[in-house]
Amino acid sequence: MGRSNFMVNYYKNYKEELEVIEEKSKTFKPKPWWAYLLFYCYLIFYGYIFWMEPLDIPV
Repeated sequence: MGRSNFMVNYYKNYKEELEVIEEKSKTFKPKPWWAYLLFYCYLIFYGYIFWMEPLDIPV
């Protein structure tokens, strides 16, 4: 019976935590538009750096 009681308590705790997370997600506000713009610029920059041809710089 000890294992069953443990599982019941674990499930109750999990359910309570899940309810708290659901309440937080109801008040979720999306990030501002500039955050998406910065992420897009980040992708473009690193795509350019890693996929461009090596520079021909005489040494």
